[in-house]
Parts: sequence; structure tokens; C-alpha cells
Amino acid sequence: MSAAPRLSATGLVKRFGGVAAVREVSFAVAAGETVALIGANGAGKTTTFNLVNGQLLPDTGTVALDGRDVTRLAPAARFHAGIGRTFQITANFLSMRVIDNVLLALASREGWAWRLTSVFTRPGAAEEKARALLARVALEHVAAEPASALAYGDLKRLELAVALAGAPRVLLMDEPTAGMSAEERTALMTLARETARREQLALLFTEHDMDVVFGFADRILVMHRGRLIAQGAPEAVAQDAIVREVYLGAGPVASTRGTA
Repeated sequence: MSAAPRLSATGLVKRFGGVAAVREVSFAVAAGETVALIGANGAGKTTTFNLVNGQLLPDTGTVALDGRDVTRLAPAARFHAGIGRTFQITANFLSMRVIDNVLLALASREGWAWRLTSVFTRPGAAEEKARALLARVALEHVAAEPASALAYGDLKRLELAVALAGAPRVLLMDEPTAGMSAEERTALMTLARETARREQLALLFTEHDMDVVFGFADRILVMHRGRLIAQGAPEAVAQDAIVREVYLGAGPVASTRGTA
């Protein structure tokens, strides 16, 4: 029997009043796999992300992590279970030092919250872990700098280090390259994909830049009007007639495939 996928969503449905934002969406992401979730604005990508992350609860359907049902867990509990996330607009603490952003995430993950003062003022294992995480994203040299001094691309790298401090098994990245230069986009996504493969994370990301999507995703999921209309390897998705009609600019859609 094959192992359970690292992340699986089954039959997710979410309505807001009379609007069905997500309609019977099912997918899975394996350990070490990088998967892109794409769709036009209003397709349901962000709602789906929030259902996986726990910021929203589905009306029906389940979310599982390594086969464990986490559907009813709050976001903090999912973080401790192994689901990490970065955001389209970076969520770093700009008034704190770069290393302190990582230390705070380590404190939350490892239960140091009751002695934060000692964690921040006394060098030791915590700081060594934080510096190692910063080294992985090429930011160790600015560890003592305020986060506010970082360029935007480096803030994105810091946010990745903070997410990795939670020791995730699933990493959700919401528009990770928004606002970055082409060189920065390539560097960040190369780092994220290599990290996923090396540490066997399930990496799921949303993205509007098609060069990033088709350049870095092992598989692509395509949403339209709340439904998942296609999924597969980048080459197959690029040639899919319905995807081209709905999303890649070939005109209005006549029908959808339903769920995948």
C-alpha cells in the first residue's frame, strides 16, 4: 500500500451567502513535490488556501496532513501539526532584528513563549538554530540588522526562514514572488523548490506569474469559478483546451470538467 500524500484535500466546499467560492475541490500534494494553484481573480485560490491553512473552515470536505484529519484545527494548531505559510504581503516584524523574527517563530514552535526574555538576551542553542535558518536563505550576514532595513526580496527570504522555523511538513506560499524582480523571483523559487525536495515538504503555492508557475511547479492545479478544472504536469496543463479557453486567453468557457 502506498504512503498517504503529505497533504490532501477532499471535497472542499465553502459558501459565502449565496456564493460558492469553493465547490467540491479535491487534490493531493506528495512529500517533496512543488505544486502551483492557479486561476483568475475570484477563481477560489485564496479561499482554498485559507481552508488548508485553517483560517476558514469548510462547509463540507476534509483536509488531511500525512493521513491525519486536521479539518477542524485552528491555524495555530495546524502550525504545530506541521503546516506553515507565507503571505502575499510579507508579515515580518519590521521593528525587530532579522534574527529576532526567526527566534520568535522558534519560540512559538518549541514552546519557549514563557521565557522569551532569556531567549532573546542569552546566546545559545536558540540563536544557533536561528542563524542556521538565516544561512539557508542567505541572510545570516544581516542577522543583527532591523528587518526594516532589508530590501523587499530579502524580506521575502526572511519570511521563508520564519516559515521554516516552524519545521513544516507542508509549506503554503501565497503569491511568493509578488513585487520581486525576475532575478529575485528565480532565486526565491529555486530555494523554495530545493528546500521542498531536500526536506520532503509538500510545497503548494499560488502565483500569477506564469513563468514562475511553468518554470518551477512539478504539477499545476487550475481553478475556475470555485472548481478545480484541471491538474497535471506543466506541459499537459499548457496544452489543455479548457485551461487555454478559461485562463490562458482563448475566450469564454462553455463548460467545465467538474471536480478532479
